[in-house]
Amino acid sequence: MNNINLVQFGLGNVGNELIKQIINLNNKNENKKLNHICLVERDYFFFKKEGFSEFELIEILDSKKNNKTSESKYYFKKEDDKKIIDRIINEDHKNNILVDATAAPINELYLYALQNNFKITGSNKKPFCIDVQKYSELQKHSSQIKSECIIGAGLPILYVIESLVKTGDEIIEVNGCFSGTLGYIFSELEKEREFSVIIKKAKELGYTEPDPRDDLSGMDVARKALILARLMGRNIELENIKIENLVPEKLRKVSIEEFLVGMEEYDDDFYKKFQHAKSLNQTLRYVATISKEDIEVGIKAVDISSQIGALKGPDNICVIKSKRYSENPLVIQGPGAGLGVTADGILRNILELAGEQK
Repeated sequence: MNNINLVQFGLGNVGNELIKQIINLNNKNENKKLNHICLVERDYFFFKKEGFSEFELIEILDSKKNNKTSESKYYFKKEDDKKIIDRIINEDHKNNILVDATAAPINELYLYALQNNFKITGSNKKPFCIDVQKYSELQKHSSQIKSECIIGAGLPILYVIESLVKTGDEIIEVNGCFSGTLGYIFSELEKEREFSVIIKKAKELGYTEPDPRDDLSGMDVARKALILARLMGRNIELENIKIENLVPEKLRKVSIEEFLVGMEEYDDDFYKKFQHAKSLNQTLRYVATISKEDIEVGIKAVDISSQIGALKGPDNICVIKSKRYSENPLVIQGPGAGLGVTADGILRNILELAGEQK
């Protein structure tokens, strides 16, 4: 596994944590070297043919934090992502892994890299939510891709579903909570706190995106449902999924501050929904349901004693009912968010891909 070359897109929170974990791993095992040769951001990138030392990686992260990236001797302005791949090919690098820690729709780059013998991993869902035809092109290179972290941080949800399908099992239905943010919000709702107050607190804690509506829209959960449905063999598009948007229509285009204040008007509605569920010995969760007939994501009243009803905080859960697991569904549960577990999941995928390199 010597000299595995990493081309990492994204130097945000997850990207930074991943670099730190790789530095730590390299320091522990001299015989296994994961070698960052390129770090890419939206408008620029850092490149060093031989790969960056630990000191250089830390220096680059510090320069970004202090807005001094252009002062680095490894700094280059970026024109086109594909040119970065070309540069690495021209340097005759082998054993290349593209690591995607962004949230950008870079599926065309994926295909270009795969066609040039790169392998790919990361936490970005968007390249797998493209239209069916383009998705099929990506799947032709499925042996070069490991992206367990696109759902449930590092939980083995994709691995289990893919394994069941490959071994001939028939999946009847999948139910799951795939948003740590929404998991936290609905757990706090059980404490009879006001919905608007919970959202503000979640934002302060860093559980939500900078604009909480990105979480509350349900689109993130819908993308995950789409990926699972396609893994189960369904050729559907994102627009075929029924999505319950928790953001009232009149608050969808106002400023973030206006949205946070405006949500106070709807506290009573959410309180009444929760109290009604409670009277039936149920609770509310934001659930993705994938069956042969339908795919939908939205608020669902579930029994308090059920696996989904017992879920707490930002944990994720996936309940898989199949022909083999009909009476007792297969349950996968654990942390579904967090920098540490997400970066760890990507690192595990890197090591798996590295072990398969020639």
